[in-house]
Amino acid sequence: MPNLRYPVGMRFSFVALVTVLAAGAQASFDLMLLPDQVTGRVLRYDPVNQVTLGSVPVILGVRSVAANNSTGGTGYAVTSTGAVHFNISTGERLHSAAVPNLDVSVSPDGTTLWECFSNSIFRYTSALVSTGSFSTGLTSLHSAQQLSATRLVAVGTNATGDLVALNYDVTTMTQVGSPVTLVAAASYFAGSITQGLARSSSTTAVITYRAADLTHRFMNLQTDLAGTVSSSSGNTIMSGFGTGTSASTCVVSGHTGVFVVGTNTAVTGASILEYAIPGSFSVTGSSFVSGVQLPNSGHWRAANVVAPEPASFLGMGLGMAALVRLRRRR
Repeated sequence: MPNLRYPVGMRFSFVALVTVLAAGAQASFDLMLLPDQVTGRVLRYDPVNQVTLGSVPVILGVRSVAANNSTGGTGYAVTSTGAVHFNISTGERLHSAAVPNLDVSVSPDGTTLWECFSNSIFRYTSALVSTGSFSTGLTSLHSAQQLSATRLVAVGTNATGDLVALNYDVTTMTQVGSPVTLVAAASYFAGSITQGLARSSSTTAVITYRAADLTHRFMNLQTDLAGTVSSSSGNTIMSGFGTGTSASTCVVSGHTGVFVVGTNTAVTGASILEYAIPGSFSVTGSSFVSGVQLPNSGHWRAANVVAPEPASFLGMGLGMAALVRLRRRR
């Protein structure tokens, strides 16, 4: 996080600070970042309270946004011509590069980015510097997500058209075990792209995909504590999303469970479904966001930043206020 410095003469009101923090404790844990490919802005949205929290201009043609809790209030916006590392509060550009130029995901510790391109996975530092790549052997690679310190999972289709998951060792970039078939070719819509892979509990991850009948589907992936995918379960149909053959949904982790994001049926904004209990296939919340045009085809991704517990905000605020009062006495 950038250092925050206050002028020596600045005065703080302890009561006012506590009041603001107490009010802020009612805010959601989740801050969703939605790419608007038309305006080049990233929209900030509280999906629980269904409140839009403004937007920041980042880069025209933005198709994907990635972020996590370890990136210190920053995120990554990707277009077909490059990527930008930016401050999610101000839109300030911290780094930029010509690649990656497809959707990326961020490692749990915020130090590594993973990009899917053709059938290969490319790795970058948080400053968008390439550190190598490797081939997955998949015919079409859709998503790659690091689920733990040791395991990276790739999802895509094999030579026979099955949707499969592959596990990789993060350090050696070698495959661990055999491919795990998620959806057989006959039940998977050929040519569609599965966007994102979200962890919903310590032993569960989630994907969404297009079935052969063009429905949007939700599926659980079972993992061990190291993040290795071993099997899949569930096949629930989701409604409210675009029905075009190229339409797809993106899944992101939330404070409890996951959110599914995609263009709505009328293609006028974003639909969001909340699955708040890990492993549950029941929708526990839904919302619609107008004024944002998500990509409706190809590789794209939204993001969600999970805030600390509200009580933590209050504790940090009280500590900061106490330090300010001590400084004033001195």
